[in-house]
Amino acid sequence: MMDICSKNDCTGCKLCSNVCPKKCISFKKDELGVEYPVIDKEKCISCHLCEKNCPSKHEFEYKFPRTAYAAWSSDDEIRNSSTSGGIAQELYNYALVNNYSTYGVTLEKNKNSINDTYIYIYIYIYIYASC
Repeated sequence: MMDICSKNDCTGCKLCSNVCPKKCISFKKDELGVEYPVIDKEKCISCHLCEKNCPSKHEFEYKFPRTAYAAWSSDDEIRNSSTSGGIAQELYNYALVNNYSTYGVTLEKNKNSINDTYIYIYIYIYIYASC
């Protein structure tokens, strides 16, 4: 039987089972509760799509930004009342003054969580010129 990757290298992403045309990959928990892929050799057609797509079997080319910026609001009230240092509000203000449309997200309480933790949704701004 073919192994996709070693049990220690598996990230548990389940990409292998998603790309399998025969749906012959299931996940089994070991004694520590960690899931790893198991291939049903009766169904497997040896197409190797699972191996070709497995992130643990390939080296990634890391690309680093050429320039990075840090910013915050110079307005003390805005900066001190914001988790982003006020930069999100300043960017929104700039966009609105210049007739751009803005979208953003905030911190939401996760009502489905057993321990009532918070989901942090990264603030982003999608700005485009309004027509």
